[in-house]
Amino acid sequence: MDGNSPLFLNETCTNRLRHNRVLVNLQRIARRAGLHHPDSPHPEDKTTVKALRHFFTYWFNESGLSKDYVAELRGDQRTESQDVYYEIRTRRLIEEYQKYAPVLDIKKIKTDKLKC
Repeated sequence: MDGNSPLFLNETCTNRLRHNRVLVNLQRIARRAGLHHPDSPHPEDKTTVKALRHFFTYWFNESGLSKDYVAELRGDQRTESQDVYYEIRTRRLIEEYQKYAPVLDIKKIKTDKLKC
């Protein structure tokens, strides 16, 4: 992954999804799960992409996933000069992600079957 790689792609893998489309989809799913209440005056009752990003980071940090892998998954920009020599391979990243994600009931990703 590099800093320009999209995290979310459309169903044909030809374009990156725009923030608004991700937000609409996220809130639709969260509403079904009872986690999003758009009419509530309390911000904590609403689901946003930023809230999901914070949850994602907290969850994986607490689960023990390496901070380097968390940063890579989040798409954080590398800042230290030695970081340019440190490469995280996609297959290894997926393996590490899957070690810490089973509690979320995320199905195993078959990397040889990825469309994108």
